Amino acid sequence: MPTDITIATWMYSPPKGDKSRHHQVGTDIGAQKVRNYYWRSVVVLFASAATHHPESRRVLLVNELPPEKIDGFFVSPILERLKVEIRVLKDITRPPGDYHNAWNTQFVVLDALQELSDISSGATPVLLLDSDCVFIRPLSAELIERIAEDKILRYDLGSNDDSPENGLSNRDLGRLAAEYDPPLDREVIRYAGGEIFCGRADILPEVVKLGRRTYEISIERHRAGLPKFNEEAHLLSYVYEVLGSPDASANDMIKRIWTDRGWYSNLDGSEMDLTIWHLPAEKKLGIIKAFHLIASGKSYPDNPQRAARLFHIKVSFAELIWMKAKGVARHGRNFLRNVGKQASQITIHRLKKP
Repeated sequence: MPTDITIATWMYSPPKGDKSRHHQVGTDIGAQKVRNYYWRSVVVLFASAATHHPESRRVLLVNELPPEKIDGFFVSPILERLKVEIRVLKDITRPPGDYHNAWNTQFVVLDALQELSDISSGATPVLLLDSDCVFIRPLSAELIERIAEDKILRYDLGSNDDSPENGLSNRDLGRLAAEYDPPLDREVIRYAGGEIFCGRADILPEVVKLGRRTYEISIERHRAGLPKFNEEAHLLSYVYEVLGSPDASANDMIKRIWTDRGWYSNLDGSEMDLTIWHLPAEKKLGIIKAFHLIASGKSYPDNPQRAARLFHIKVSFAELIWMKAKGVARHGRNFLRNVGKQASQITIHRLKKP
């Protein structure tokens, strides 16, 4: 359905030797090999956006321009072909090195939101996505209407209220929110996935202003040795709560999907009904294959079934046996119980479908 929409991602290139821990790629995030996992993802995301939203404005926010080549392919001509607008961020927000033990590059999302606020206007839907996301279909008319009405859509990972995500549980977020400005009286604040900002352009100034103030308070609390929001998703969860964003309003649009049956998988059969897949485990698998397809001039998968095969949402019998064998080798026979539990979840989901 044609509509004005901005689809953006950001690519922060750390200096060589940078050692912030990112769980899927390790700690040496300044190495070009590690950067390339994200650059390939950028290309694949925008190819999926161009396929399913050809009318969209596609914006890449960077601190450094793309490398000349990846895997022997020139990168800039691919982005030009996909009509990607590259904007260099004016500022880079990073906390002190001892702020938290992982993801300390992720506060750059505040700079990305600021840039999108500067270049956007009106009620245009704006999606800022992690680069390892892909569209499998265009946003529906119902989703576009929901963005217009709710101003911000919010993805809820479904975390247990007492289980920590990057050091803080939902209950911890509620307690912390009472100490921030503005203070909130909440027993819990639901942890919103940091893979997506989805909202109207005219709400961005409020998000940026409150997000920046919350970051400054977090830095002050860190210096004082007090608990603080450890990463950008904690911070944005608080911002969304202050601004009154409905919880889980993006859950039928996007999901963080773990696809490696040999390590961990949360596939439950609902994935084919979504609009966007977030695929962290595919940076070293399907995204590389998709990048090579796109870079060699072939088309991005234009339907969910083709995308499902490429990104291991659906696998062949041989692939499934290989993944299970890998899981048993890593985790022992107890891994097979988890496989059986997953199969039951898929069956229940299919029985519930009309």
